[in-house]
Amino acid sequence: MLHILKNFLKHLFPPTLHVFNREISALRRDIEDKLQEENESRQKELVFLIEREKKEKQIEQRQELQELRALRIQSEELRNELESKLSAFRSELDERVETLRLLSESISTKILELQEGQGQGKDQVISTLWDSRNSALWEAKEEMRVYNRQWQQIFWYWLAVRGELSLLQAKETFFKALPKAEGSVRQLQRMELYLLQQLKRICEKNGLRYWMTDGSLLGTVRHEGFVPWDDDMDVGMPRADFERLREVLRDNKHFQVVDYYCLAEPRWYSKISKFVDLDSGSSVFIDLFPYDYYDVETRQEALAQYRDRRVELVSELDKLIPNLKCRYRDVQVDNPEDKAALDTVFAKCVADYPKSGKWLGWSVEIWESEARIGFPEGVIYPCSQGTFEGIVVSIPADAKAWLKQVYGEYMEFPRDVGMQNHMEMFGLDQQEEQIRNFLRQRVLEEERPQGLGTEEKDGSAQGTETSL
Repeated sequence: MLHILKNFLKHLFPPTLHVFNREISALRRDIEDKLQEENESRQKELVFLIEREKKEKQIEQRQELQELRALRIQSEELRNELESKLSAFRSELDERVETLRLLSESISTKILELQEGQGQGKDQVISTLWDSRNSALWEAKEEMRVYNRQWQQIFWYWLAVRGELSLLQAKETFFKALPKAEGSVRQLQRMELYLLQQLKRICEKNGLRYWMTDGSLLGTVRHEGFVPWDDDMDVGMPRADFERLREVLRDNKHFQVVDYYCLAEPRWYSKISKFVDLDSGSSVFIDLFPYDYYDVETRQEALAQYRDRRVELVSELDKLIPNLKCRYRDVQVDNPEDKAALDTVFAKCVADYPKSGKWLGWSVEIWESEARIGFPEGVIYPCSQGTFEGIVVSIPADAKAWLKQVYGEYMEFPRDVGMQNHMEMFGLDQQEEQIRNFLRQRVLEEERPQGLGTEEKDGSAQGTETSL
């Protein structure tokens, strides 16, 4: 019966099923066609976007190339202009110097002629000529200052353009590229570097604070080592640590803190302490500058205190110096009575400095230098680190602020290029071979294995922190 029913239904609805299957197939084809068209459309759109992006990048690259070419042309033109200005500046400066030389020679010749001759009013004429010469020198000096500022501006700008650097980068590159000192000056610097290593070792062993100061701080920040033409080394210490160092080395047979006195002229009245190696037999030293606190509210008050103390110190020394056997600059006082009298005066002038305060600065026992008085405590502490000839050293917390207060624009072209202050004063230019031999012997001693006769200094075996 069921079989008969199925056949009946099959014969009853065949056209309807056929139509339904055909519509389904057509619908499937339409969907597939639409999907293919949409896919092709998207692919075309993607290709279009990629091509457009390529064209935009090409346009941007062409614009950048054009701008770069324009900048290079401008840079070359500016470089040529600056080199031309530098050349003109040098010629103008040479002419001015030659004019000054001829003027000075002319006036000096006239003065000599008048001095050798006779006649009334001679002294008045000579005085007038000297005034004229001094006036011309003063005017030339002022002009040279103006030329110097102009020259520096042109020079730094030219250096920056040439190296495609900022002005600060140009200055830093210039100073770090300066060649090291040579000959006697370099031997002296090597000896001072050796002393610095030993002083650093002693301070660190005994928990004493120190920092590079003055020209040595300038060298650390600007050159990462010695200023090439500098021939001394300066280290600052707080008063308490400075006195502690003196105690630590009091009975030391190798290293000592030695006092030098300047008693030649009131402005320079001072007591300067130096760290020395007694074994070297040379006059090489490190200047030690004790820093004291000023417990006042403003820097002007600190300066006022310093001036009052200097007046008192100079007054006391004026009374004492005529009774001393020596009154020269930078001398060691060998006479025990003279030394005791001087030490009493200098000790009195620093006895009542406060142990803390808002301001720090040089002690009154050092020669007059108001620029080094009144550093905010935060400029010094907590000390930071710098690199000096490959040695990690302690420097003021804000070394640039320290340098700015003392030297002004310390990244400008220096006026003291090539000038040394101590070589001839202490006969150091005659000690080059002696210093070289000492350094050679000391390095060999430090590299010798323990137990082969290496003598301990300051109660501890010495090690080489960095090659000399």
